[in-house]
Amino acid sequence: MKQANQAAQTATYPGMQVRAVPKATRRGQAKWLHLPALAYMIVLTQIPFLLAVWYSLHSWNLLLPAQGFPFVGLSNYINAFTGDPNFWPIMGHTLELVVGAITLALVAGTALALLLNRPIWGRNVLRGLATVPFLVTPSWEWTPFVMLVILAGLQSIPDEIREAAQVDGAGAFATFWRIIFPLLRKPYEIALLFGTIFIFQTFGEIYLTTSGGPGLDTNTLPYYTYRTALFSFQIGQAATLGVIGVVVAILAARGMLRLMTERTASERS
Repeated sequence: MKQANQAAQTATYPGMQVRAVPKATRRGQAKWLHLPALAYMIVLTQIPFLLAVWYSLHSWNLLLPAQGFPFVGLSNYINAFTGDPNFWPIMGHTLELVVGAITLALVAGTALALLLNRPIWGRNVLRGLATVPFLVTPSWEWTPFVMLVILAGLQSIPDEIREAAQVDGAGAFATFWRIIFPLLRKPYEIALLFGTIFIFQTFGEIYLTTSGGPGLDTNTLPYYTYRTALFSFQIGQAATLGVIGVVVAILAARGMLRLMTERTASERS
């Protein structure tokens, strides 16, 4: 028996002898492979966020170096919510951008997905062309993203469901709205989740086109944070706005994930 175990652990090849590594050893070695990626993520995301939280608890104005770096607690947050007349209008603009952009992306992406799911000539080429804006033009990147997610969902729906609806006399719109759309709930939730998080962080498009104008009409929370830091030089207040933006994005993501989890659990029960 001992010799059999040794033979199982050892493989002999011409000119060399290779000893097989036990599965437990391989698992022990593999569990440390994620540490470089984890350290990279902590350095690039968590440490800057903790520094932003620390700065938000202090009053730091680069134009007034004599004031130093005094600790003010939650004063910056209170000032943002109650003392800054621009904060709530800018939050409203941010909400308008997110809702408007994600609505247009959902409608256009759904239309493209339905079109490219049909058996038309050159369908694979058209699918490739439709994904180009996702890589090239940030003003339009979420439409092809939604298209890809919804198209994947459409391809997972059996053809028998559509055929049964046609046999029952349902039209194209009724088939989509009453049968196909409920089956695409998960793809739509994924599109809403990622779209909400990333559109909320829109900055470059505003910086290059309107610079937040006219007035504050196209200011969003990320761009307002940038202006507070690099135009007013109020680093403590800018860090506060950045922390608020991160918290709002996290709450939105957690809310959608919780909704998705609860619906999945209710379906299983």
